[in-house]
Amino acid sequence: LAYRGSLLVPIPFNFLPIQRIAVLLNIPYITDNHKGCSNKKCIHGECIQYFNDPNNTTFCQCYRGWTGRYCTIPHQCKCTSDSLCIGVSSNNRSICICPINRWGSRCLLHDDVCQQENIICQNGGKCIPMPSTKKFECICSKEFFGEKCEIPSNKISLSFDKDLVLPETMLIHFIEVKQNNAPPEIGVTFKKISINRKPVIIFWPRILHIVFVELFPKNYYLTYLESNYNQSTIVQKQLKSSDRCPYIGEIFNETFTKLHLIRRIKYFHVPCSNLQLSC
Repeated sequence: LAYRGSLLVPIPFNFLPIQRIAVLLNIPYITDNHKGCSNKKCIHGECIQYFNDPNNTTFCQCYRGWTGRYCTIPHQCKCTSDSLCIGVSSNNRSICICPINRWGSRCLLHDDVCQQENIICQNGGKCIPMPSTKKFECICSKEFFGEKCEIPSNKISLSFDKDLVLPETMLIHFIEVKQNNAPPEIGVTFKKISINRKPVIIFWPRILHIVFVELFPKNYYLTYLESNYNQSTIVQKQLKSSDRCPYIGEIFNETFTKLHLIRRIKYFHVPCSNLQLSC
């Protein structure tokens, strides 16, 4: 177990008996260094800054065997040696953070579900035991999905035409068409574009029928279109300026765009006769 950082979540109405707080938890990368500080009051601990607080509020992170605001109160930690002891509860019990294969208030209970021979996460997946259900979950890499990470994800290799102006980043929109007039399922992912315009590899584990690339805000390029989905699809696409989906004002004149929507509907088939339009 490795400590990554701490968040400060304010409680606005602490006089209420029940609190409901909605907060977005941004977990820092494992390579990010937590912000230290210098507070000589932390006797048996380390001064740490909350990484989400703009006021740079600090606290004392006590060493094992100590507790209190400034880590001055001795406390015999009851957690197992391979767990993290992060504090003391109101009834003077140790607060333990257990490793993956242990659980319980003191991390004394061992879960060996991931050591069973028939439970093997494939393709580099990581097995996570679920003690409450006596089951497990495989955390897969982006290249695979499935109960045991046994299914390759859809792969899109996207290159760019030399005449295409590129930003630093792009959004990829995935659309799954549902049956029985159900609304489509939409997903979005984010990718950076290198300065030397190297091809971008995108993995998507869910069903896809249509893919759009958004290079600039509200500028979409049709990248993939297939009515019959095939699992683990591999797509190689060079994005060109001709793949851009033009605005309605670029296809029709100003008089048409000012018409009521009901009157415009009967003309929506007209652009389909233009074979130079991809969308």
